[in-house]
Amino acid sequence: MISVSKYNFAKLIDFGDGVYSISANIDDAGRVFGSFSGPIEQTYSGFRYYPVHGFYIDGENSGVVYNEINTYVTGFDVMGAVTGTYANPLDGYDYRGHWGPIEIGNFRIDGNGYSRFSGPIVEDAINTNIPNIAVPQAKDVHLFDVNAKGQVVGEFTDINGQSHLFVATPKEANSDLLKLRVSGDSYQGDAQFVVKVDGKQVGGVQTAHASHKAGQWDDLELRGDFQSARQVVVEFINDKGAGAGKDRNLYVDHVSIEGNVVDGGDAKIIAGAGQSGRETALWSNGKAAFDFDNASSPTGMRLRISEDAHDGHAQFIIRVDGEQIGDVRTVNASHKQGVWQNVDVSGYFADARSVSVEFVNDVNAGPGKDRNLYIDSIIVDGEFLDSADAVVPVGIGQAHNEVFLWGNGAATFLLDA
Repeated sequence: MISVSKYNFAKLIDFGDGVYSISANIDDAGRVFGSFSGPIEQTYSGFRYYPVHGFYIDGENSGVVYNEINTYVTGFDVMGAVTGTYANPLDGYDYRGHWGPIEIGNFRIDGNGYSRFSGPIVEDAINTNIPNIAVPQAKDVHLFDVNAKGQVVGEFTDINGQSHLFVATPKEANSDLLKLRVSGDSYQGDAQFVVKVDGKQVGGVQTAHASHKAGQWDDLELRGDFQSARQVVVEFINDKGAGAGKDRNLYVDHVSIEGNVVDGGDAKIIAGAGQSGRETALWSNGKAAFDFDNASSPTGMRLRISEDAHDGHAQFIIRVDGEQIGDVRTVNASHKQGVWQNVDVSGYFADARSVSVEFVNDVNAGPGKDRNLYIDSIIVDGEFLDSADAVVPVGIGQAHNEVFLWGNGAATFLLDA
């Protein structure tokens, strides 16, 4: 017989009288977690039942989670926070076999208090160092476990009822990825610049080696803690000019943070001379600001397009792996005026292999009376697809700095396998 006196029961929970049942587990660190039903019988939608509550006891704290109708503590994550799941019935649902609307999600309790999350987004709780798990238009999300490496394993159901598994790896400090695509006009040296995130410089002086006149671009990658970044500023610092053809300039095609993309055409010139059109151009020492409040999402799709209108606007359809997404869409931005519009498409495209944009209503009635479609870029689940890489059939258009479709047909963008 084991003597109770050998154990330290400094942390106890009084469940009260009338507890219907208790189930408990103990982990390798000696922490206890589980659930119990009762102690007070309740009525919901005309049925009587005992609500389920989760509880936990570790070396510092103990507690009972009463926040939802049915709550289960499933363990402790690598940061020592309490994790679990809840099922919150909405109108017309009860736990005696009558099904209806229900909110299913996960919760986390740490030193900062209680936080809960459910589909479509499983959000990063502050201080966990576990990255956001973005699940577009999911019906429900379940976190299965956090293993010894800190990897989160879970499952979600998409809008089509298909189940998907995911694994999210813990982020290292300063591991957020900031990417810039830049080029320059060189004169007695290449264009140089610095990058600032929310006013703080990241890295040293950067150089744009790629020739803008030759249609070339450099991809620059910087690492840091950018999870809460609101603005990225690119500052041109070594302008030089000596007349026509002897000028040093800087161009920025786009900036992205962890798959959230701001196109150069959406940047603001906040100092110096330049312009934002298809891309951002800085012609003198100055600054271009990229605001991430309206950045494209790392989930879903964004197209940047414009048109030549004649007797009506250009129209197109989008296909992902050959399947049409949505209805026929209409362009309103004038290419002749240097205007572009963003078209956002929601959905789950992480497994997509190709995206096609098909021009469907070409008209050509002679010089100056032509309807055309232009595509600057496509962003799919945070992956930037440059127009120069599009596949365009001979005779209907071309792909260079932008896709130019002058006849009915499709430009196809291939995603990384």
